[in-house]
Amino acid sequence: MVEADSAGVANVVGTGSFADIVSDPRSEFQRNVGDEGPRLYNPAAYAEPRGLTFANSGRNSITLPRRINFDMSLLKHFPIKENSSFEFRWELYNIFNHTQFSDMDNSLTSATFLEATSAHAARIMQFGAKFIF
Repeated sequence: MVEADSAGVANVVGTGSFADIVSDPRSEFQRNVGDEGPRLYNPAAYAEPRGLTFANSGRNSITLPRRINFDMSLLKHFPIKENSSFEFRWELYNIFNHTQFSDMDNSLTSATFLEATSAHAARIMQFGAKFIF
């Protein structure tokens, strides 16, 4: 038996198999938090493909939400003498702290199907001081 059978000719659903779409994956449903994270799509919209058939969903038919990221930097330059100065910096990454999911479980047979499994870093702040001579 071949585990990665995309057509179902070996009568198994493997890693290379796609799912059948039975309703709209973006339809309104309860976006509650599952075991790992929030569900990003409706898992009831997908079903295992019938034996010996190709599925009707395509490659990359499910994508992660787009990333929204705003960074900001503030700095103040203090001149000391003609050829020396001091600079103070405050840098903020992801300033509005938008959650940005970086991975999703897309295994049809998994209990955490279509749940976000990880996210990028939250807001990061750093301070810096520099003496220029």
